[in-house]
Amino acid sequence: MHDPFRKADRYRKEPVKCYELAKSCSPGFLRDCYRRVALQYLFTADGELKLAESQSNIISKQEGLDT
Repeated sequence: MHDPFRKADRYRKEPVKCYELAKSCSPGFLRDCYRRVALQYLFTADGELKLAESQSNIISKQEGLDT
């Protein structure tokens, strides 16, 4: 099973790279493209964090039932 917290952390690092690429691009459409990709990474990271929180809530509830 993958670790959503680690995955979210990876997704949070990628927008920094995309924004740096956007700053150095000369055609405007490429800057916009890199910015959109950066936003998509941020949304994906948020989704992974929500998944991790819901999984940890489910696990804690199951552990509470087992004891």
